[in-house]
Amino acid sequence: QAEELSESRKSTKASFDFSDPLNLRSQLTEDERLIMDTSRSFCQSNLMPRVLTANREERFDREIMNEFGQWLLEINVTSHYLERLLDKQGVSLLWKQNPQQSQTA
Repeated sequence: QAEELSESRKSTKASFDFSDPLNLRSQLTEDERLIMDTSRSFCQSNLMPRVLTANREERFDREIMNEFGQWLLEINVTSHYLERLLDKQGVSLLWKQNPQQSQTA
C-alpha cells in the first residue's frame, strides 16, 4: 500500500511555473489577461533592450519610465473601453510588466 501511495504521488506531482508563481493568470478575467499580455509585449519589444543596456551600465534610464507612462496615457486617451476596464488590479498588472520595475522589485 505504501508503494501504491508513493507511485500515485509521483504521477500527480504538481508543476511550478516560475513566471507566474502565484498562478495569478488563472485568477484573471479574459480582459485582464489581454491587458497583461499587451503590456508585456510592449515592454519586451520596446523597453527591455534599453533596460538591459542601462542595467549593464549601472544607471537608471528615466526615459524608459517616461515612455512606458506615455504609452499608458495613449491607451487611456484613445480607448474608452480600456479606461472602463482598468481597475486597480489592471493598473498593477500593467505596472508589473514594466521590465525596469520588475528588476527593482
